[in-house]
This record gives sequence, C-alpha cells and structure tokens, in this order.
Amino acid sequence: MLRAGDDVASTAKGDDAVIQRPEDVRVEIPLFHTQTACAGAVTSSLLRRIAFTAGAFAPGIQEHLFFEPNTAGDGGSLSRVESWFGRRVSTLHQMGYRLQSRRIMEPTANVLQWVRGGKGYRAAMLPMPYAPLHPGSPATQMSYAIGVMSESAKTKAESLYGLDPWPGSGKAERFDINDDVARVIDRAHREEKYFSLIFYWVGWS
Repeated sequence: MLRAGDDVASTAKGDDAVIQRPEDVRVEIPLFHTQTACAGAVTSSLLRRIAFTAGAFAPGIQEHLFFEPNTAGDGGSLSRVESWFGRRVSTLHQMGYRLQSRRIMEPTANVLQWVRGGKGYRAAMLPMPYAPLHPGSPATQMSYAIGVMSESAKTKAESLYGLDPWPGSGKAERFDINDDVARVIDRAHREEKYFSLIFYWVGWS
C-alpha cells in the first residue's frame, strides 16, 4: 500500500502500473507543410492545439474534419477557411469541440495581445506575403499565412509562438515571437489590410 510521500516509481515492483504524471503525456499535433493551403494548414493545427488546451482533443474519426483545410479548396485563402469553418462549426460542436471563429481587421499588436491573454484558448491566423518572414528566399506568389498562439496556462502563459506552414529548407515550423519578430509580422500583415481570422474556445475561464 502506498502512503503519502512515497515515491510511486520506486515503490512499483514487477508488473505494477505506475501512475502517469502530467509530464509523461506527449501529444504530437501536426502542421502540414504546403504552398497551396497555408491559411488552412495553420488553422487546422491551431484548432487542434486549442482543443488540446481545453482537454477535449481526441484524435479519431473527427480527424477528417481537421484535415479538410489542408487542401487548396478549403484552405487556400482566408475567405476559403472562413467558409469552411462556417460549414463545419456545428459538426465540431456536436463532437464536443466548442470552437468559434471570427474575421477581424485589427492592428497586429492588438491581435497578438488578445492571443497572449488567452492562455492557450485563443489563436489567430494572419495572412501575409511570404518574403518578409523569409528574407533571401526566391519571390513567390503563393497565398501565405502564419498561425499565432500562446503557451497554455500550465506553462508559459505570456509566451507567444508562430506556426509557419512553409518554413523553407532547414528552418523550423515553430518560432518564438519576440519584439523584433512581431515588428516584421506587423509590416507583412499590414499588406493584407490587417485582416485575420481569430479562433477561441467558447466559455473558457
């Protein structure tokens, strides 16, 4: 019998099960790389991450819904993602995903501040040109976008990070958003008239 203060790992013997600790949980949330559906790819990943923060992410039959925006037809632009979400939001709610979305036109700083305050329950998809975040890369006309999210409340609540669906050779798909990076994002986002799609979990506190 275990007593208060016992070390579970050292007490377990033979085939005894050891109680899983929070730090033992590892979930891989994909971000698919694409040049034709950047807006949808980051949206798909952001929605999964919000659901995971809310304790509702359960990979399974609903994965086909989360994969749809990774196609050019449903994820090739902000407007296509917005249309896809409008068609699928009731189905997501029926499956227990209390996700909601809204198109906004706000300065980048306001969007980043809003996401940061969400503690993992908020995110944003920002369309922008490709070149500003990838200086030196060959010019491309693809419809590019990045995702923005914060760490969950259980970790670094104030830390913002970006998701890049086409990071380029040798670059990471996830990057930290510090003040310098935020200024670059703002200049690029301004070229899309500051339009964004924001996502959030309904009713979190």
